Amino acid sequence: EISITKQQNKEIKGLIKRAKVQYKGKHYEGAISLCKHVLNANIKNGKTLNKKAIKLQVKAEAKLFQIKEQTKKKEAKNRELEKRKKEKAKQELIESLTNQARQKMKSNEYDFVIALCDEVLKIDDSEIKTVKLKEKAKTALKEKREGERQRQEQEARINKERAIRSYLVQAKAEYK
Repeated sequence: EISITKQQNKEIKGLIKRAKVQYKGKHYEGAISLCKHVLNANIKNGKTLNKKAIKLQVKAEAKLFQIKEQTKKKEAKNRELEKRKKEKAKQELIESLTNQARQKMKSNEYDFVIALCDEVLKIDDSEIKTVKLKEKAKTALKEKREGERQRQEQEARINKERAIRSYLVQAKAEYK
């Protein structure tokens, strides 16, 4: 059996005292470390000191656990707030792009409407109103292009007919 000297007893009390100071200063890891140091001394005659060290170590570990749990809760709350901010920003962007697309639709700028709708659908492909607006713009663009093609064909026919009449007028003039 190991007995401790007065000097060792004094050193162990000093370690416990330092551990208490660490605990009161909210330096729980330091307090735990010092308590473990006391307990590792494995002194049989220092039962009272060991009990004090164990009690202090348990309190410090409980505080440390409590702090870690609070930190986890704060971090989870911050993540949730950040997630909400991102979702709000996403919805605001979708709303802005959709409003711009509606304005372009009113001014018959169908290519812009389609491009704006594509951007919205990259953000959220489940935006049904945007899908419908894009389809409406595609249909209007197709009709517009078809109308332009028909006008060009009609204009080409008219120009051809004028050219033929002009030619005929000149040809007839040569025989008079």
